[in-house]
Amino acid sequence: QGILLYERIPGITTRLLEALLADWEDYLHLTAVLRTFLRARIQGGYPMSGRRVDRERVELSLSKLDEMVAELAQRREAFPSFDEFMAERDRRELSVHYLRIALECVLDICRHFVAVKGASLAEIDTTNLIELAGEKGLMPPLFARRIRGMAGMRNAIVHIYWKLDYAAIYQMLTERLEDFQEFSRYVWAFLEGESATS
Repeated sequence: QGILLYERIPGITTRLLEALLADWEDYLHLTAVLRTFLRARIQGGYPMSGRRVDRERVELSLSKLDEMVAELAQRREAFPSFDEFMAERDRRELSVHYLRIALECVLDICRHFVAVKGASLAEIDTTNLIELAGEKGLMPPLFARRIRGMAGMRNAIVHIYWKLDYAAIYQMLTERLEDFQEFSRYVWAFLEGESATS
């Protein structure tokens, strides 16, 4: 057991440990989901071609995502400027809450998809989950790269809530809500394509 003798920047070690532990909790959840699907794949044989996503589970997440995006679209009209967004604390924080749920929905869908379609534990972490889902066919890889920052924003809202980048959040609310709708269209098209082949 080591003893910290010196910190050039006071508190940096504590902040680093907090960040690592927060990421670790996300990683543990993700590995638990992947292990569940790995166990099922091994017990059922290795072919991945017949594996299907749980449509009901994905549709439930899409429904919640749609609900949150509708709430956010309604609220963004109340914030014609960043200054007004910052001045309205209660409305701002409610918008951040709805945004967090929308981001969780995107990540839950990607997490489920990647787990079903097969990925090694070494291949993924929360920050590249969206890109990996794009590489595996849930959405075009170019679009996945464009929205990959959603994972980081979700992590910041959940784990660094005391120091949020409200300018980035405001930009997402006013300029990037359509990304959620586009994501939903790609997921829906994937589900329809999978249904057509079964």
